[in-house]
Amino acid sequence: MRAYSGSVQSGLEKLKLVEFKPIKSGRLKFSYNYDNQIQQILRQLGITMTDITYTDEVIVNIESPFDLIDRVNEDIGNHTKGNVRIEWD
Repeated sequence: MRAYSGSVQSGLEKLKLVEFKPIKSGRLKFSYNYDNQIQQILRQLGITMTDITYTDEVIVNIESPFDLIDRVNEDIGNHTKGNVRIEWD
């Protein structure tokens, strides 16, 4: 048992602590003319785009930390004059 405790202790000391940030999934739906602008805003905010679908409109699936959800809604709404539908799961 003692042989393992030293190994476990050594392993634990090497682990990095990472802050847990809960995320919320959502999707944005908008016309093509907002595509570059929306993607730029999401990149600037550090929002993960998990999928992009191009049909008669653009649908971007995203994952956002909870503490940025209001900022995503506000920034995208302001830059597109409310012409983007945002749905949160």
